[in-house]
Amino acid sequence: MQTDRIYTGDCLDILSKFSSGCAHLISADEPFNIGLPYPDHDDSLPEPEYLDGLRSRFRAYRRVLAPSGSLVVFIDPKHLPPVGVMLAELGFHWRNTIVWHYNFGRAQETKLTPSWTALLHVVKDLAYCKFRGADPDLRIPSARQTTYNDGRANPEGKVLPDVWSDIPRLTANHPEWCGYPTQLPLALTDRVIRLFSDPGDLVLDPMCGTGTSLLSAKRLGRHWLGIDKSPVAVAIAERRLSNECVPLFAS
Repeated sequence: MQTDRIYTGDCLDILSKFSSGCAHLISADEPFNIGLPYPDHDDSLPEPEYLDGLRSRFRAYRRVLAPSGSLVVFIDPKHLPPVGVMLAELGFHWRNTIVWHYNFGRAQETKLTPSWTALLHVVKDLAYCKFRGADPDLRIPSARQTTYNDGRANPEGKVLPDVWSDIPRLTANHPEWCGYPTQLPLALTDRVIRLFSDPGDLVLDPMCGTGTSLLSAKRLGRHWLGIDKSPVAVAIAERRLSNECVPLFAS
């Protein structure tokens, strides 16, 4: 298995060729099944078919995840209940549900505007999983420091909360935008990788899209592997990774 590359094809077929326990962090931005216009994927599957696909992929992710590794699943809030149960049934242990909150959501007329995405952080072993949240450069000032001038405050700040509202969604006029559905901001994937992996670890994105997680891993001194069945997405990701810049594609 060669690292620092992207494989084009079905992720289950490709993952079956990877050795067990090879990945230290799997960042899985799964399709939300809400009808988005992917170039090579039907995002409007019948719900049972969609959930069956998730289960098959999660099972494959668990096999290639290292004993101390983490799986972070980006998922639409409506799928949190079945996905949480599914991951537990497959032997994963829950660590956190991170709420990525943003103000720019999909326009609605008949219900509240959706304004957050769930990041389910699960692990194989609660005793040995990696967590770098105590690193000084990942801490933030606490209210004891900023509001109450409380002398008991830790001068290094506090561990990040589980609601992340400081990272906006990408829009078409953002300099990172590549014109592809559900593209994640680098600030978000940077934070996930810094929290749950060490430099030199292998970060796997099995549905890598435009390669944002891979670009973060490369910039942060991790090895990386990506998979996507869309030649369009892979071409964008490879161009981003080879240039280490952001605005490269629009459609």
